[in-house]
Amino acid sequence: MVWGIIASVCSAVVSAVSSIGPAASAFCTSVLPKIVPALETIGSVIRGVANTVLQILGIFKPDEDVEDMGDRAIQAGEAGIKPDKFDNFEEYMDEIRNFKLDPEKSAQMSGVEKIAAGLAIGATGLEKKFDAPEGSMGPLWLLAASNPAYFTAERLVNLVKGGGDMGTVVRFFEGKLGPADAVDTRQTLMGLERELSPGKSDDVIYAELNAAKDAVRKLDQ
Repeated sequence: MVWGIIASVCSAVVSAVSSIGPAASAFCTSVLPKIVPALETIGSVIRGVANTVLQILGIFKPDEDVEDMGDRAIQAGEAGIKPDKFDNFEEYMDEIRNFKLDPEKSAQMSGVEKIAAGLAIGATGLEKKFDAPEGSMGPLWLLAASNPAYFTAERLVNLVKGGGDMGTVVRFFEGKLGPADAVDTRQTLMGLERELSPGKSDDVIYAELNAAKDAVRKLDQ
């Protein structure tokens, strides 16, 4: 019964986010099914982390919010306003910023749907800003959903700026890399953590990475 409810909620969220268009397709397929349960329980926490990350990295303006931008992206998408229709992402963002929301439609959508759409748009913006492959930044929110106490906004910004391919980073935490790649990625992550927390010992960093891996793996269960 519980799994049936979760599946139903997930289907509704995917349907809503899909209205954004092709830019959100990878997010809907590979990220949303794993994070919807977390959005149901700690959505406000994930929203707060994402707001800070996206504001620091210049995807959202300081007063913009993941949930509101998601609402705008969904309603604009239903009106045919989608990222792939614009020459650059900032033109799209300006369009949805100025889009007139229908309050009745906003009231009919859940916070989970809006936050999920905002995360999808944020991931697309990160891909454009850092010239990353389409679909590569969505997994960033898997980390935030798995353990927001560890994957803080500061740590996620650090990962985006210096962690290389986000897909590889997430596969490391999921335990899906081969031995050599796992060792290389662990060394990269430990180096980033040393920069973030200079007083932390390698043993503590190593233990924290292992605990983070356990948390991320639970999203697959």
